[in-house]
Amino acid sequence: MRATSAPVRLADYRPYPFRLEAVALHFSLDEERTLVEGKLDFVPEQQDVDLILDGLGLELLALELDDAPLAAADYQLSDTRLIIPAALLSGRTNFTLQIQVAIYPASNLALEGLYKSHSMLCTQCEAEGFRRIMFYPDRPDVMSRFRVAISGAAARYPVMLSNGNLISEEEENGIRHVVWEDPIHKPCYLFALVAGQLERVADSFTTASGRKVALHMYVEEHNLNKCRHALKSLKKAMGWDELAYGREYDLDLFQIVATDDFNSGAMENKGLNIFNSECVLAHPDSSADDDYLMIEAIVAHEYFHNWSGNRVTLRDWFQLSLKEGFTVFRENQFVAAMHSAKTKRVEEALLICTSQFAEDASPLRHPVRPASYQQIRNFYTLTVYEKGAEVIRMLHTLLGETAFRQGTDLYFARHDGEAVRIEEFIACMCEASGKNLDQFMRWYTTAGTPRVKVDMEYDPTRHCCHITLTQSIKHAPNASPLHIPVATALFSTSGKQIGAPRLLELTHKTQRFTFGNVHEMPTPSLLRGFSAPVDLDFAYNNEQLHLLLEHEDDGYIRWKAAQKIKTDALLAAIGSWPQPHQSANTGLERIYQALLVQKLKLIPHSDDDKALLSLLLALPGYNYLAEQQQRVAVSATWHSHRYAMARLGTDFASQWQELATSHRPSKNFKADFSQIVKRRIHLQALSFLEAGVEMLSEDTWKRYLSANNMTQREQALETLVWHHDSSYREQALAHFYQKAQKDTALAGRWLELQACIPATDTCELVAKLTHHPLFDWHNPNKLRSLIGFFANRNPIGFHTSGGHEFFTDCILHIDSYNPQIAAPMATPLYRWRRFETHLSKSLQQQLIRLDNSDISADLREGVNKSLAHA
Repeated sequence: MRATSAPVRLADYRPYPFRLEAVALHFSLDEERTLVEGKLDFVPEQQDVDLILDGLGLELLALELDDAPLAAADYQLSDTRLIIPAALLSGRTNFTLQIQVAIYPASNLALEGLYKSHSMLCTQCEAEGFRRIMFYPDRPDVMSRFRVAISGAAARYPVMLSNGNLISEEEENGIRHVVWEDPIHKPCYLFALVAGQLERVADSFTTASGRKVALHMYVEEHNLNKCRHALKSLKKAMGWDELAYGREYDLDLFQIVATDDFNSGAMENKGLNIFNSECVLAHPDSSADDDYLMIEAIVAHEYFHNWSGNRVTLRDWFQLSLKEGFTVFRENQFVAAMHSAKTKRVEEALLICTSQFAEDASPLRHPVRPASYQQIRNFYTLTVYEKGAEVIRMLHTLLGETAFRQGTDLYFARHDGEAVRIEEFIACMCEASGKNLDQFMRWYTTAGTPRVKVDMEYDPTRHCCHITLTQSIKHAPNASPLHIPVATALFSTSGKQIGAPRLLELTHKTQRFTFGNVHEMPTPSLLRGFSAPVDLDFAYNNEQLHLLLEHEDDGYIRWKAAQKIKTDALLAAIGSWPQPHQSANTGLERIYQALLVQKLKLIPHSDDDKALLSLLLALPGYNYLAEQQQRVAVSATWHSHRYAMARLGTDFASQWQELATSHRPSKNFKADFSQIVKRRIHLQALSFLEAGVEMLSEDTWKRYLSANNMTQREQALETLVWHHDSSYREQALAHFYQKAQKDTALAGRWLELQACIPATDTCELVAKLTHHPLFDWHNPNKLRSLIGFFANRNPIGFHTSGGHEFFTDCILHIDSYNPQIAAPMATPLYRWRRFETHLSKSLQQQLIRLDNSDISADLREGVNKSLAHA
């Protein structure tokens, strides 16, 4: 059994006792055995302390101190550290350490440090990957200037990239030599190197000050036609960041590289962003509309990190949300500005309420800034990213646009080139706004989802309304009160807004707010714009919900009202399954009557509101419904959802057909938002129609064959493969397979389609597919497409005899070489207490099996927490 790593505690932080003045690296590249020489110039900040350098999987070949070779007896070397004793450094005001190591990229299956991906070598150093490249103080508060020399066979590595500016390049006797220098001080987690047989697509951007920045995107040759959308998105992000935050790019070159083998989505390395190919390459034949939107958002996110993460970086990894939460917020602002602010906000709220609330309710819950961790890689979570972004949004709400911008300007100016804490960010906001945010800081240290209970009283004699708010956290009953902004408005029975909206600032456990000049019992609109990531508890009746749906202009409130009506109806159906539930049917019929028959009254013709209509039309998904249940009834939930789709498809067939016809997509594909919205509504209508038929007609097959873009082709394909009575499944999969063999993105989609077939024997199919040539155990995207989709997107297939055991077999295998993928992938096991008894026991048995196995520290942290806590 592998040992559990010792916890790292925020309270134990100590500054590194040496300043690293300069770093010079030389890489002699070879995919089997790469030699790395490092020259590290140190200045002691403290006396009589050991120099401790991190290292993992390195073969030490030579070590010199100020040009004097060190013998093995002069230093201490372990599997994870190189220590130069204080006695050797005594009396030196500065010194240079020269280190030569060998590393093995082709056998580096963890995909951290320097590793091989197809025809290229590339790096991933966040959070602690640089220690797989060189013995080094691998922590974010040690910053230095890097000069990087790279040598290798010109035929194999015609392209050699690193951070910063290209200083020189030459070729001699078939060996290529390049030198890069980054003028910006950076921590080693932002280091990047890429070398291989790559093609370049070039563009440029002129900054607000008139500087021309070269934009280079590097891909393998067969992906050359998939780059333009990413470059277009990058230019939009660069322009928006100048306008919204005054942030201009600081180098003359910005580079992007796409690789098929990457543990995460992308990495913001200074001036050289490395992307998972699925998150940056787009073409109508292989990318759906959602892929285009995702790529635009991720490209923007990584670019925005140039300031919120790179120029101002982290003192320690406990501050991770300082860069990620802030940058997600900036990304969300950008996407809202580019497309639809209403729908973007609903999508953000849906992610929080479905997935982040689930994380908060799980044994793995933690504050936005945890107090300790065993493996920092386990804290790249929705809580750090998405809840962290909501915390920044609340600051924006409480301070207002002007003061918030003044605060960010002050933050970037004051701390440029520094490694800081969340406290420094908040201090800038306090100084800019004059607002005391001491209580607000509790959002960073409190785990769990706050619940805000609302009670309302109307006083007809005084014409006033009293709203009482009470906050609590289920898993932290003794937690101090948070500062919670609750945006509120009141509506009359005729649907008119009473008075002006108010921002209620809840700062106590219980607080009472009074609204005057109210002449009837109002309907409150609470948490407008999803003003705080809280679980709101107010006893709305159906009449109030329908009133808000029809008369509120806040997109989130309209969606929430519709979602509440539909959720209540579906939960009633789940509770009575397999018997029909008449009140559930009536509730759904009424709201879809409003949405489909009276849609022109509810929704204007703008793209923004049409996008909102697509969200209002959707039924709550399986995962959302599961979160509303004390114990998840898997089969009843899935079947009730499918029955509701079919019933609505049949009952409103003419309206769905009308909607599909009126939103028929243009024959000329464009990935602009107007066409995306039109396709979204068109395909949504078809999905309801097809759910309502017993047997598919040939029309769906013809739609699949004639589709001129992946969005329309994908919807038809999913229907053909997932429909409960599909005679086209094998024919469709075989046809799509011919395309999937030639495109990595389509290969992943081919695997996903089969992993999600809602049948009790899908586990056997997935097990068989692990031996298929299109599957690769060492490619994270393929793992997520087959194993991840099976466990997370297919409750009928996963929660069956053998499904849990097969999934655990996969986790054990993946963990043996790539814990960074295995640990988060095991999440479906962690919430075992949430399910019906027989499923709960089965999941628990698999966790015990993992606990008794030789697993990584990354995986063990989640397993131990899941078994120990309710």
